[in-house]
Amino acid sequence: TAMLARDAMELLCRELRWRPCEVHLFAISMGGMFALEMMAGLAEGAFADILEPDCETWFLCAALMVTQSAGWRQSPHGFLPLGFFTSFAHTNLVPGLSAKAKVYRSLEQAFSKEWLRADSGSRHPKTGAALTNGQAIVRRGVKQHYAKVDEGIPPDNGVASYLAQGLAVATHNVGPARLRNLVRHLEGLCPILVVCAGQDQLVRYSSQHLLVASLGAAVSEVLDLADSSHGVTDERCDEVNA
Repeated sequence: TAMLARDAMELLCRELRWRPCEVHLFAISMGGMFALEMMAGLAEGAFADILEPDCETWFLCAALMVTQSAGWRQSPHGFLPLGFFTSFAHTNLVPGLSAKAKVYRSLEQAFSKEWLRADSGSRHPKTGAALTNGQAIVRRGVKQHYAKVDEGIPPDNGVASYLAQGLAVATHNVGPARLRNLVRHLEGLCPILVVCAGQDQLVRYSSQHLLVASLGAAVSEVLDLADSSHGVTDERCDEVNA
């Protein structure tokens, strides 16, 4: 995650020519781990070779949603929950699954079954039939998959992608000392919202609350959605965006 955080900073500062002080950091799940690495790196001066001289270094604000500060080093909180491994098995080890079936099986780990079955308010463009939330997201995911193929972008290697993601999460580490240093440097400069989801199958609820406790006074607001799953930006979009 440290390598990807550096890539993100290079994209922001060198390619897009933005400064951190012009950016609202909105990060979910593994993206939240990258965001923590970016913020900790700023506090440590790790991006001095990327930032412009005299650049104001802090983000305008940060939203860290359903994420954690460390992987296996945070045992027992940081271990990947069972949901990650069942998602991997259901999606990659069952032969002959279509792209649509793979997307739906992945969704069952990120969203509650009740939400997936609920009416999305949208309709099938050809038949006019009402679509559930799950059906609507599957259509969106499959459309994105084939758009990549049409543009000549190689489709994701499912097994390799899951293993790489699992390794990144397991080795992720913005530990207590780095978090304390981050809090010291923030000094109220970057308001932080932390969103927790009590029914999350991919990031442990205890890990999410451990992050809140570790950031302490640096956290401006905690949105604790005890009955929500990992996909909070879809399931509880009104509350997250409020």
